[in-house]
Formats: sequence, C-alpha cells, structure tokens
Amino acid sequence: TLQGAMRLSADLAPDASITYGAGDFLADMVRIWLAFPLIAALLVRLAGVKQRYVHWLVLHNWAVLFLFAFQGAIFVFYLAGLANAETTAFIYTFAYLFFRFFLHARIAMVALDLPAGRGIALGLIPVFADFMLIQLIR
Repeated sequence: TLQGAMRLSADLAPDASITYGAGDFLADMVRIWLAFPLIAALLVRLAGVKQRYVHWLVLHNWAVLFLFAFQGAIFVFYLAGLANAETTAFIYTFAYLFFRFFLHARIAMVALDLPAGRGIALGLIPVFADFMLIQLIR
C-alpha cells in the first residue's frame, strides 16, 4: 500500500519532492493505533455506552486491517500497470473514502448498539479526527 501510494503521488505530481521516512511511518502507526482508542474512550463515555468500548475497539481494528487490504488491492492494479494514475486516484479518492466512511459508521452503530444517527456521528468523529491529525503531522 505504501509503495503504491508513493508511486501514485510521484506520478501525479512529478515535480514535487515526496519523502516518507521512518519518522513518518512511526507517526502514522501512532496515529492509526493509538489515536482511535483514546478518542473512542472519550466518545463512549460521552454517549453513555462505555460498556461497549471493547466491542467497538475490536471491530474497528479488524476493519482497519480490511481497509489496508482494500487499499492494497487498489494499488496492486496500479503498480501492475492495469490502471493509470488518474483512474487510481479517482478510485482511491471516491470509492475507498466512501467505503471507509460507511464502514466506520456501520461498525460504530453495531458495536455501540446505537440508533443510526448517533452511531453514524460517533463512527465518523474518529475518521474526521484522523484527517485533522494527518494535516497536523505532515
């Protein structure tokens, strides 16, 4: 996934200097595996469903692994030359992100046993917080 993302970025913006070092990787791992548990712990307390925290955490972690595999599948087609950079960027930007929003919202609804409105809101707050963290880190 990382190799595909780096190659895609370089092909879409050939004049840009794109680097991704060990520090970037470490920051991403902390962001992915530490930020969610902390944000989720706060959200379940605010929503009054703290007894469902572990359910949400387990389902979220499996979903993240599935989303990594989904990203990998998108980039495999690109790296194999079966899709050009623009098509890959379009699929990643729209299909992957839509699926990411849907999956996180659905998992929160099921894991927290909440009605749709509250479940979707709680499921998307960590996703938007992740986008903000990405902007702060980079």
